[in-house]
Amino acid sequence: MKPKISIALCAIILIVGCRKKNSETIDETTIITTQAKVQESNSSKDIKTCNDFLDRYEEWMNNYIEMMDKYKEDPIGLVSSPEYTNTMMEGLDWATQWSQKHASCALNKKFAKRMEKIQERSEKKLKALGLKN
Repeated sequence: MKPKISIALCAIILIVGCRKKNSETIDETTIITTQAKVQESNSSKDIKTCNDFLDRYEEWMNNYIEMMDKYKEDPIGLVSSPEYTNTMMEGLDWATQWSQKHASCALNKKFAKRMEKIQERSEKKLKALGLKN
């Protein structure tokens, strides 16, 4: 009789244990699905944030190149102008934002490549102006 009771208890434990594991699996699946949805919505937000950041950076870079063109014949006037000082401070801020606040953008190949293209295009314009070797 004892072996039958032991077998019955083992069967009950296995059945209860399996049901609990299945419910845990469902809960884990639900959690994973929910996390994926949150990440998806965040990634859409992140994409917009990264694109907006790079759009603003590109605009700043174009303004920087225009300023450099304006002052290329007058380096002393350039260095002494408040416009130059402000632009250079903004440049430091852009670099800090890219490496810290928008680090996820910098780690994303698509956005990193876009940043490289902006910088390459800017370097070519500066070379064309005779301001970079």
